[in-house]
Amino acid sequence: MPEAYYRLLAALEGNQAELAQRWADSCAQLRPQRLPYLLGRGRAALLAERYADAAELFREVERRRRGEGSLWLARCLAAMGDTAASLAQLAMHLEGPARAKESDILLDPYLRPLHTSEGWRELWSADHYTAVEHLLARAEYLSHVGHHDEALELLNARIRGSRGRYALFALRGDAHLALGGLGAALADYRVAYRKSKLPKYLGQMALVLALRGQHGAAIRQAHRAVQRSGGDPKLHLLRAQVLFRAGQNAMALSDLSLFCGFYPAHEAATEMLAESALAAGQHVTALQALAKLIKLHPDSPKLRYMRGLVLLRTDQHRLAIADFDFAIQHDHQVASSYYGKGLAHRALGEHGLACTCLSVAAQRGSLEAQELHFKHCR
Repeated sequence: MPEAYYRLLAALEGNQAELAQRWADSCAQLRPQRLPYLLGRGRAALLAERYADAAELFREVERRRRGEGSLWLARCLAAMGDTAASLAQLAMHLEGPARAKESDILLDPYLRPLHTSEGWRELWSADHYTAVEHLLARAEYLSHVGHHDEALELLNARIRGSRGRYALFALRGDAHLALGGLGAALADYRVAYRKSKLPKYLGQMALVLALRGQHGAAIRQAHRAVQRSGGDPKLHLLRAQVLFRAGQNAMALSDLSLFCGFYPAHEAATEMLAESALAAGQHVTALQALAKLIKLHPDSPKLRYMRGLVLLRTDQHRLAIADFDFAIQHDHQVASSYYGKGLAHRALGEHGLACTCLSVAAQRGSLEAQELHFKHCR
């Protein structure tokens, strides 16, 4: 998929209507006009409350492939206040082959105005889902709330050999992974990928291989996932996680920078970017990422400690000492923080303070501090 499409998805996920419209316009110039582009453009129009434009695009999607546009059209019509037409589209969606999960529909904010209507109650008086779909929903819920053993038991009772939907194997892989069964998780993700050909399952296989310490195989699998997705930024993030575990920080940093360009508000990715930049010696990048995070979480001792390390390496010793003091006051990485303070005081020529800090760090188990204290402070 082209970059414009992934940019559009990122803007939609962030509820950025103006940015989404900009990328929707870019998708409108792409040829041929594939179904995902039309759906994305419709979603951008819906987010911007241009309901007539959105409805037209969703109808075109539904004309091209039954079941793909009906739910979005129901959402759009509900937002327009046309309850009867919205319910008709929703009923059509529930009868189709690509229906969304029941829980997603029931909790959908666009469809909330329908909840008080008689048609809504009549619609849900019938069961529109198969036994397998109910089982998938139950297993997903159990995993979501942390009951992975129950989810595994439920899925094992349904799966026989390699028969069954790929989603069953993917969910069982998730349960095995959460419970530490890496070999079983890898086998399930293999089956899920073979049945679906979805690159995200290649990515899950790569993560499992990385957790098993098979870093070379993990990286190769992560590369395949990114290539087969056509550049999905979420798979760039997954590859970054694999590379980070393998200690290839510079390569991880490249993937993280790309992902954060799409999702700048993603805190976990920004923190990993800061850690990778620090390990790779990219101090300016690390400081920029940490500045963004500390603005959101000024009282985080972990972030202040990380910034202290960067400030120490960039010879901003007074500022580094302040951050290390904050980490020490909050009982975070105390030995390493005292060691960092010792190095900063030593660089400033404050021999007594440096030796005091190194002594405390040594007493708390820092081998580097012990060595430095022995050489310079006895």
